[in-house]
Amino acid sequence: MLRSVRRTMVFLHEKQILHKVGVVLSLTIIAVACFVLYHMLRDLDFREVGAAVRATKARQIELSALFVAVGYFTLTFYDLFALRRWGASRAIRWDITSAPAC
Repeated sequence: MLRSVRRTMVFLHEKQILHKVGVVLSLTIIAVACFVLYHMLRDLDFREVGAAVRATKARQIELSALFVAVGYFTLTFYDLFALRRWGASRAIRWDITSAPAC
């Protein structure tokens, strides 16, 4: 059983089928997300959104930006500690871990 699984994985790797499946799956997820986002936002009045943003105090926006930055910082170090736990401390590339997620 293990031998057949190993042969299958080698075949998929050699033919780069897993890469192609990953690309198709990623594009499908992005398409579904765009579809859902479009249907969620189609009734949104952007003038009301602009008015709400203008009515928000600058201090609240600054605090929100600070909390988002702290969240990204925390996630970056969470990944760093996970990689070290798995013994991949030499494989860490800071240009990748510090890049934005989207």
